[in-house]
Amino acid sequence: HRSLGGIDYQTATVPSKLVDGDFIEVIALSEGSVDFILGDVMGKGMDAGIVGAMIKLGFVRFLASSLFGSRELPDPASICSAVEADIAPRLISRKSFATITYARLDLPRRALRFVDCGHTSIVHYSRAAGDCWRVKGGNMPMGFMAKQDYRAFTLPVDPGDCVILFTDGLSDCRNRWGESLEEERIMYMLRTYSDLPASA
Repeated sequence: HRSLGGIDYQTATVPSKLVDGDFIEVIALSEGSVDFILGDVMGKGMDAGIVGAMIKLGFVRFLASSLFGSRELPDPASICSAVEADIAPRLISRKSFATITYARLDLPRRALRFVDCGHTSIVHYSRAAGDCWRVKGGNMPMGFMAKQDYRAFTLPVDPGDCVILFTDGLSDCRNRWGESLEEERIMYMLRTYSDLPASA
């Protein structure tokens, strides 16, 4: 559980096997903003885990090189394009792909700017409206093709709002009666428990 300049956030991963292809990285690149990289590689086990680590390294390596000596953060769309140029040929050669959400929560602008590469919806709870919405972007998973034009979307986020980024490991999770959690129940839980801190 972490807090940065008024952003309260929590990450959690529970692999379906000892190793799997879901990955998350959280990077504070400037005061008042946090970048979240969430991905899900096709398949399970060690091979998916290796591909996930390769993709995550691609993002971190690009960010390290692009930020050196720079005062401005690269936009999420340009970050995804640069990583795709490096990673997509390797994914295609392995006949693999990954769904990814790259999101930047920017407190001064009160906005979540994100690129959705075929990933699960972002669930946004608006404190002012007292309700939840599913938010989607428009790109294909990384590795479906050699090159695509990435488009970033901006979601207004106000104080007291909650945002959940997740893989289908959460929405597909089943209870003791075999029922999937699904996005509707995730939205219900977020509406019900929005007053709790992120860790709870």
